[in-house]
Amino acid sequence: MNKTVKIKKYLVFFLFVIITYVLGYIREAVFITINSVINEVPFPYNRAYITPPPFLYKLSMNQLFILKWVLTLLFFLLFLLVAVKVIHFFFRNKKYNKIMMVFFVTFFSLSLVFYIIGFLFDNLSFFYPISRFFAGLVQDPFPIYLFLVLFFYTNNVYKA
Repeated sequence: MNKTVKIKKYLVFFLFVIITYVLGYIREAVFITINSVINEVPFPYNRAYITPPPFLYKLSMNQLFILKWVLTLLFFLLFLLVAVKVIHFFFRNKKYNKIMMVFFVTFFSLSLVFYIIGFLFDNLSFFYPISRFFAGLVQDPFPIYLFLVLFFYTNNVYKA
């Protein structure tokens, strides 16, 4: 691998780290802000120290919960897109991309299943934390970093 390609890969990796960090921070701040409105926690006492936009106070609780699910889906898709793009850039391996997609879709689906079970059995207080755990896994940079390291290791150990 020539020096220019190595530098390009390092720059892309650095950019990837920044993008995932910023995306994770924005996601966390958005949800903390919405939760502060839901839980009636006044600014500046929410952990994000962000003044909730006035339109959030005009939404009903149901609308806020729907907004959170829409945003959950949006951030899930953004993290999936970043994961697939980065894995493709570094490895150009369709199998690795498929593994990433299966991982993301599986854990997002588990999140939905546990939420639906909690809703159907009127026991969200028990099932929501489980649902939230699975949703959180696919809205975080950690799995992307983990798979990046695993695929890098696999490529180096099992080189032909």
